[in-house]
Amino acid sequence: MLKLTLTTLKAVLLDAEEIRAKNCGLKLWMKRLKDVSYAAGDVVEDFEADALEYFGRDEEEQCCLDVLIASTADAGNLHVLPIVAIGGLDKTKLAKMVYNDEKVKKRFQLRLWVCVSGDFNLFKLIGKIIKAAYDALQKICKLSFEES
Repeated sequence: MLKLTLTTLKAVLLDAEEIRAKNCGLKLWMKRLKDVSYAAGDVVEDFEADALEYFGRDEEEQCCLDVLIASTADAGNLHVLPIVAIGGLDKTKLAKMVYNDEKVKKRFQLRLWVCVSGDFNLFKLIGKIIKAAYDALQKICKLSFEES
């Protein structure tokens, strides 16, 4: 409904453009109306982006959890779970939610968090993975030693 109103408002503004040059009061009114129209358009765009961002987030998290938990039954194989979307849709947040989920913590003794930057370098990434694995294994060994 708001989108339809904005479309109508833009049409009225276009019609008024022709008359505007003749009337100073109309010029001021149109400038204010344009400002409000742009602000309302920004609100609609932000709302749509937020709705797209969070709509189904629980479902997405559950889907990722299901795939990860099911993959542990296939013990000999490494499974990759890509999370793909345009920038700004909180892919990292979704991955963190899954990574920190209690079911994942219980199911996987060794969990690694490695960030891949936009400047992708395979050798640096492998180094990060090895360091993260080493640090995680040290924590596991320390906890095991303290528990004994």
